[in-house]
Amino acid sequence: MNAEHLTDCASRRAHRTAAARWLAGQAFRKAVEWHDLAALPAWVCADAARLDAWALHAGAWLHADRLRRCIDGRTLEALCVDLGAPAFAALLADDPAAEVPALPASWPAWLRDEGRACLLASIASGRLRAGVQLALWPGLSPVTPGTWPAGTAAAIVAQAAVFLTAPVGARPEARP
Repeated sequence: MNAEHLTDCASRRAHRTAAARWLAGQAFRKAVEWHDLAALPAWVCADAARLDAWALHAGAWLHADRLRRCIDGRTLEALCVDLGAPAFAALLADDPAAEVPALPASWPAWLRDEGRACLLASIASGRLRAGVQLALWPGLSPVTPGTWPAGTAAAIVAQAAVFLTAPVGARPEARP
């Protein structure tokens, strides 16, 4: 065995341990099977502040076209602070679509709720998705797989993860 394989095994074991600890305190734990431990996303085990950041990032990437067309300087400045400069720059790097709806006035809460729905949609197991939603965001409208095109939620969560999983100071720089 090589060092990379051992690191990968240790990382998976640490993830399953964190998932098991998180699930131990949840009402739906008895419905969870062994394979669900590996399928539980890492963001589920995050503290409330980190989970809020995940939701905001996922919501921002989900609605990147709307944000690219936004001309309200206060909104953009607040979003830059909330996302961090590298993520904000990467988000705005592409050209916006021709026609997109404007952001709602309550955009911070709206983006977080949209991000929460996206995070939940990235969980393939319906049983696990429903349990995580009940545990974390019981007031959120139910998320069903048919709401999202295949792979869309997972791709958005992966994009958000680029800026949320790297250690502070080692975050990727935005592409020009």
